[in-house]
Amino acid sequence: FFFFFFFQAEDGIRDFCLSRGLGDVYKRQVLLRVRLVVTMFLGYQAGTSYALMLGACITDRESLINIGPLINLPLMLLSGFYVNLDRVVPVIWPFQWVSATKYVFNILLRNELTNNDMVRLSYIDDKGNLQYYSTEQILEFANVDLSFASAFIGLIVLYMCFLIIAFIILTINARRV
Repeated sequence: FFFFFFFQAEDGIRDFCLSRGLGDVYKRQVLLRVRLVVTMFLGYQAGTSYALMLGACITDRESLINIGPLINLPLMLLSGFYVNLDRVVPVIWPFQWVSATKYVFNILLRNELTNNDMVRLSYIDDKGNLQYYSTEQILEFANVDLSFASAFIGLIVLYMCFLIIAFIILTINARRV
């Protein structure tokens, strides 16, 4: 395995600070990279356990090939990443909470925008002045409604639930044979 780490040095002094040191910038970037790797790993594991659960529930290969996309599309679409959930029928909102894509999207977007001065979204106010949205406003526009901790916990719980359900179904199916 090869791991590549990219660090971006700060591009100038923004505020007067006696001695902040460049180490703070690198420490923050290491935390962002670790969060990114852990998120991708957990997202992969949640997707794998979901596939295992589907494979345990639907034992016929042809049926699984045909039904799989019908089950996966709502989970992806209703995660908040592809479709604005304000315009979706409220009956299907619960799909967003069993979608690993929602949790991964929340973590990655919050990871990218937190403490990042390079991402700016601007608008012209009523007086014709250029204004900038805050990071929290941008996250609200993107339907990022979970904190890091709650998104990580949601992803881990989803992973564990899918594994437990798959294990139970596989155990029941093994006893039948």
